[in-house]
Amino acid sequence: MSLRDYVDDLVALTAEFDSAPLIVGLSMGGLLAQLVAERTENVGSTAAAPAPAAGIFNAYPSMLRLFYSHYLQLRPWTKPLYPT
Repeated sequence: MSLRDYVDDLVALTAEFDSAPLIVGLSMGGLLAQLVAERTENVGSTAAAPAPAAGIFNAYPSMLRLFYSHYLQLRPWTKPLYPT
């Protein structure tokens, strides 16, 4: 399965609707929402924290500096990440 397969399935799904949909996605869904919105008629779209597409560099020094201490903890996925 590729990202194109997901997009093709979602475009086919929106073609079955009686009216144009509002497309919403979070993270990878945000990227999918953007890709589906450009290929379909819709009333709007919201992409919250969309994942970067392939080939886009996303590990900037400022981002690494922000999360560095959090990921040095034991089992960081079990601990909250508070705003700085």
